[in-house]
Amino acid sequence: MTFILNYDAGMINPGSDVARLQKATLDASNWGVHFEADMKDRSGKMAHVIVDGKIENVTAKTRKIIGTWTQGGVTGDFEVTSDD
Repeated sequence: MTFILNYDAGMINPGSDVARLQKATLDASNWGVHFEADMKDRSGKMAHVIVDGKIENVTAKTRKIIGTWTQGGVTGDFEVTSDD
């Protein structure tokens, strides 16, 4: 999974399966993040995605977002690491 986040826009999986973020929020008091987008599931059908997580090691080059990913009716844990 690839996230590209800018100040004015964002996307998940840039390329042919891109999903543009419809909603993105940051709670700076606890570094909580919330993203929403519509993207294709494994069968090719569109499903709403909700990502809730927390940024860990905010000042480190290898900071992470750890949280839950809900797509359609399925929820699971995830972790992404910055590659800057």
